[in-house]
Amino acid sequence: MKSVKPKVIVIDAAHGGQDSGSVYNDIIEKDIVLDVSKYLVGMNSQEVKFIPLRTDDSYIPLNERLLKIDSINPDMVISLHIRLDANEEEMGVEAFVVENTFYEKSKHLASDILNSLTQEFIQTNKEISTSDEYLVTKVNKSPCVLLELGNISNENDRELLNNKEEQKDIATAIYKAVK
Repeated sequence: MKSVKPKVIVIDAAHGGQDSGSVYNDIIEKDIVLDVSKYLVGMNSQEVKFIPLRTDDSYIPLNERLLKIDSINPDMVISLHIRLDANEEEMGVEAFVVENTFYEKSKHLASDILNSLTQEFIQTNKEISTSDEYLVTKVNKSPCVLLELGNISNENDRELLNNKEEQKDIATAIYKAVK
């Protein structure tokens, strides 16, 4: 029987260390995205291997993240974030890609992830946005999606994002999409 090489997916849990990311009361972006990243790594299988850029509350400068991604040479990259929107009514997951060599593959990956999250439980912004604002998506040498997992200032998103079981469900939906 022929062995199948697993898809290698880098998980960039945003922020870390002194960089908290979005904060609402005592709910902190860097902690939530790290937890989701750890759940993904726990789902490693023969088909999919998630490699986290950070495994603890350490800060990795963006240029080091990019060098690490390049050294891994993954099949794809998923960068996990949470937004803090002044409009508390805004909610749901958003996906961002950049128009580069991997635009179509990144867009397809983003669509698969958004569809999986929607099927599982979470409201998503079905639009996939193109943005050059996020360096991690722009400089990559592989398909890359930046996910904003929700709006921490929205009560529904905040409750979902701050719940360990819901974080596991988010990871499961991402796993199903990339598998």
